[in-house]
Amino acid sequence: MTGRLDAWLPVSHWSTRHDRFVAAPPATVSRAVREVRGHEMRLVRPLVAARSLPSRQLRRGAAQRAAADADTLSAMRQLGFIVLDDVPDADLVLGFAGQPWNPIVSKAVVPGLTPADYETFARPHFVKGAYALWTEPEGTGTRLITETRVYAIDEGAARRFRPYWLVIEPFSALIRRDWLAAIGRRAERAARTDGSRTT
Repeated sequence: MTGRLDAWLPVSHWSTRHDRFVAAPPATVSRAVREVRGHEMRLVRPLVAARSLPSRQLRRGAAQRAAADADTLSAMRQLGFIVLDDVPDADLVLGFAGQPWNPIVSKAVVPGLTPADYETFARPHFVKGAYALWTEPEGTGTRLITETRVYAIDEGAARRFRPYWLVIEPFSALIRRDWLAAIGRRAERAARTDGSRTT
């Protein structure tokens, strides 16, 4: 189910999807999506630190370091994402516009965008990205799914983003899988706790 993601970024030049089965009800998993924190993820801290190294050298990496210990929405906002859709117990869609190949993180994302700004954003030499997390019931548990899409505004942006994507995508995939694993662990702990309370 990608309806909400399709509404914000129906066409993309690059995309990646990851999923994980979680032994917990969809509502419990959806809560974990929003509550999981950076310290629960085993790879996020070093990878975010590496990405923000040029910024830290210019004393601009505080947001990236703080994001590692924040909950999902706070962390993504600190990294420059905006919330496009946040349906309780359902979809979460985040977006950004920028030039992510810029080594200075504070310049890689256009700050202060609203969802309306994002929808009409068409600045030359920039890209738009969207990141969604959603759940689907599966057997006795839940399939947790994430998809990332990127759209280049023009060929100039595509030329700059293409080599960046080739380098960053494997590390981005590790972060996504790490994030899903952390969400799954939190949701399954919560499900076990809820089950013990009802027995």
